[in-house]
Amino acid sequence: MAIVHLACYAMRTRFELFLVGDDERFLRAAGEEAINEICSLEKLLTRFRSDSDIGRINLLAAHQPIRVDARTFQLLQRAKQLFRETKGAFDITVGTWWRQNSESKRLIGVDKLLLNEATMTVQSAMEGLQLDLGGIGKGYALEIAAKILRDAGVENAFLHGGTSSVFAFGCDQNGNPWRVAIAHPISNETLTTVTLDNLGLSVSISHSALCTLHSAPFSNSALCTPHFLPFSDSAFRTLHSAPSSDFALCIPHSAPLSDSSLTSDPALRTPHSAPTINPFTGEPVTHNLLAAVLLPSPTDAEGWSTALLVLGKEGLKTFQQHHTNGWAVLMDREGQIWQ
Repeated sequence: MAIVHLACYAMRTRFELFLVGDDERFLRAAGEEAINEICSLEKLLTRFRSDSDIGRINLLAAHQPIRVDARTFQLLQRAKQLFRETKGAFDITVGTWWRQNSESKRLIGVDKLLLNEATMTVQSAMEGLQLDLGGIGKGYALEIAAKILRDAGVENAFLHGGTSSVFAFGCDQNGNPWRVAIAHPISNETLTTVTLDNLGLSVSISHSALCTLHSAPFSNSALCTPHFLPFSDSAFRTLHSAPSSDFALCIPHSAPLSDSSLTSDPALRTPHSAPTINPFTGEPVTHNLLAAVLLPSPTDAEGWSTALLVLGKEGLKTFQQHHTNGWAVLMDREGQIWQ
């Protein structure tokens, strides 16, 4: 069995694809198409470019309808649906809070975003509304990339974005299901393991967990910890990069260990620790440490893991009402675990 590893840096994180099959050339061609799509999506969805769809919406949508790419429009529709399902706990306008003025509360709410499917345009009902897709963009990129791979005929793949969002289908090179262990955000102990077969997993951790992690005495085992790790008895193992690195990358046995791209980019060596903001208060979430969600859609999984971090255990019932076959786990700041 051939295994092909491809990676790119997009959405301020590292995406990696591991493809398994008989034809290495075919796998690489399909993987490159998926990687190119991830990079294309970043150009549409980033808020850090004034010429991106989101940049133009943030700048101009209060004054005129903004025509956007169909992929952007579809993601905004999903974001509004998640806003309704989570009763406002997942909100891509939450970045508006950072304006830090008396108008912020009035401006919050993706329901103030007007979508016209007939013209594929977006308009804001209020000036000052700011969109940030950081809580859903990686999952959406994985979902689109996985569709490209499956449409091309790839039967086995493991994809992740920044080690906090993952999607997998088929089997590893030994014919075993893809399995992932979710690590404790502070102690690094395994909380639970899940099997991924046409399922997306998203893990969100709070800023308070990150602060606790980084205030602990330095140790390579403590700091080199992604949100989830491939399970130890699968075809994967954890590769710790240089001792100064802040996280580990997960690679298959047959991937080259000397790939300098794994550690050469300084941006890859610092985890992005922007806090999850509670849209109801404008303050960073501190009452929960970790939320993990398993759903067929990695887009939905990412939105719901963010929402559950905000809602806490009370949100688990709402989650099950909308996703009867879904799975979620939550850890509060006292260390209690809820499923």
